[in-house]
This record gives sequence, C-alpha cells and structure tokens, in this order.
Amino acid sequence: MNPFSPLTYILRDHKRSIVAAIVLSLVTVCFLAGMYINNPEDVYRITHHGPDRFCFVNPRSGNAEVMDNYDSFTQNVDSYKTDNIDTVIFAGEMSIAYTSIMSFENGTNSFVFASKEDFDLFNSRVHVIKKDVDLNEGEVVISRDLANNIGAKKGDKVDRDHDHLYGLRDSVIVEIVDEPGIFAYAVGNVSMNPCTLFVKGENVSDEAADKDIKAIIKKVADENPNLSSASLEKHLNTFHEEMGFMIYILYLIVAIVGVVLAVTINSLFSVIYDRRKYEFSIYKALGFKKGRIFLKIAGEVLTINTAALILGSILCAILILAVNYIMAPKGNGFCSFSTQGLIATIICDLMVVIPVILINWRRVKRYDVTEN
Repeated sequence: MNPFSPLTYILRDHKRSIVAAIVLSLVTVCFLAGMYINNPEDVYRITHHGPDRFCFVNPRSGNAEVMDNYDSFTQNVDSYKTDNIDTVIFAGEMSIAYTSIMSFENGTNSFVFASKEDFDLFNSRVHVIKKDVDLNEGEVVISRDLANNIGAKKGDKVDRDHDHLYGLRDSVIVEIVDEPGIFAYAVGNVSMNPCTLFVKGENVSDEAADKDIKAIIKKVADENPNLSSASLEKHLNTFHEEMGFMIYILYLIVAIVGVVLAVTINSLFSVIYDRRKYEFSIYKALGFKKGRIFLKIAGEVLTINTAALILGSILCAILILAVNYIMAPKGNGFCSFSTQGLIATIICDLMVVIPVILINWRRVKRYDVTEN
C-alpha cells in the first residue's frame, strides 16, 4: 500500500483512529440541537403551509373604543373586498395550547364558525381539512397530533375552562382527523373573540389570492389602528421572530462544542503525531516536499473525519427514530429535516478539523531525523 495513502496509517493504527473518529462524531450533536430548536416552527409550518388563501381581522382588545371601531369596520367590510378575495365570513377566534417537543407550551389560533354552512364554505375554499367533515352546532374537529398531545379523545366535552382549547362554550369533540399538524375548528357561539375572515373566491388561484390578501392586510392596518389584521404567513413570520433567540442558543452550542472538541481532538492527534515523529523525519530526510507531507496529514485527518461524520449521522438517525417512536404517539416528534442543524454541524466540524490539520502540520514541520 502507498505509504502516503491516508488508509495506510489508519489501518496500521486502527485503534487510535477509531477513538479519534468516535470523538469527532460528537460534532453531530449540533444537528440534533438544530432538530430540537427548529421543531416548534416546523410543526407550525406543516399545519399552515402554502400561499395565503385567507386573512383575518379582529379587535386588539375588548374595550369599548376598540369594539366600536370593530363594529364600524364590519359594517363597511365590503369596501375591503377584491376581485380575488370576494367572500367574508364572520366568525370567532379560539386559542389552542399544546406542548412542544422541548416540553414548553406553545400556542396557535383557529376559528369558531357561526354555522355549519360557514365552515363548509370556508373549508371548500381554503381546504384546511382535506377530509369531508360534518360539523354542526356545538361540535369540534381536531387533528390527531393535537389529540395525542393534549390527551383528548372523541366525545370529550370542551367548555370555557378547558385546559387547551380556549374560546369555546359547551362543545364536544366529534371528529379526530389523521392529517398532519396541530389544528382545531369548531361551530358554535362566536360572541367571544369576534373575528372577520376574508376568503378567496371560488376558482381563484392561491397565488392570486396571496397577493390580494397582503394588500387587504395593509389597508386594514393603515385605516384601523385598533384592529389586528393577519394571515397565516404573517403569523408564521411572527412565530419565527419570537423563536429567533433559539437560533442564538444553537450557535452558542456550536461554539461550546466546537471549542471543547477542538481542544480534545488536537490533544489526541498531538499524541498520534508525536509517536510518528521519526516517520515524518525520515520523509523529510528522503526529500519529500512539504506540500506532500501536508497532504498526507490532511488526508488522514479528513478520512477519519469522514468516517466520524458517517458514524455520527447513523447515531443521529437511530436517536431520531427512537424519539419519534416514543414521542409521536404523544403528539410530539421530529417532523422535518433541520437545514440549520446541518449548517451548524458543518460549522462545528470545520472549527475542529481545520485547527487540527494546521496545528499538526506545524508540529510535523519541526521534526528532524537527527533528534533523539
């Protein structure tokens, strides 16, 4: 075998190489951190995906002045319609509380419709639930993930004191649908938390509706400072901003793991290369160029690092599958690949590998065949 092949040393001293690979594989902890940190937003994104097909307006508070502004708005609601957003539904807003994979409480909003006809019209245009659901007065439909998360089952009663569904009165869960995401919709009394929905017209494309919805939101905000106007995309952006601090935590983890592993791995490789000082001294004495020796060092480190990343990826996959096996039946679990986790892992890996190559290259350059 070519003595300058990275595999020559790795096969010859496979025990130390395996130890180095195991330690290096710990950089994939950053990917797991990214999976956990991104999960709450991923759940929201799966529930509310695609272009906006409707928007909603509600009062910012319940004081008299704000409610008067809302009443005036509802009387002139037709002035906000467009060719693509030509349907208005008066509904109520409900809140949903659920537990994230990191064991803290998350929340999202949904709607209570005044009648079965209003819900059917809304669902036919927006397709929030793909399955045909027969929802009548005093009834609630929820997703399987939400049911598992909050421990709800078909036939459960929901009132104003419910721990997870707020804004309902004397309702019953009549349907649990096997569709991804955390959501619930109800038909009932809409006097609590009133809300106005602007829904896309029949046969209007999602893209055309999305453009008009942004214009309606801006117009409502400009003309009615006491009212809140939003869409699912706007809520998603707000959610992203609120969770932004978690990204700083992710990169703090990257920095800590990177520094600790860089010190540990460099110490490990310093022992490896100090034991090979005569080998590298002989290479120099035989006239091998510095660049070729550098490539040998880089090749060995990068080959071990590649094996470490493969090992770490396998361990991550096993852990993710195990977590999903345990948590998915409870309405939690990983649902999307974390791009930020991948980027964090790459950054952490470079923080470790580049110093190891450069420091050991500097160390090897000092070796001399005449040393004792």
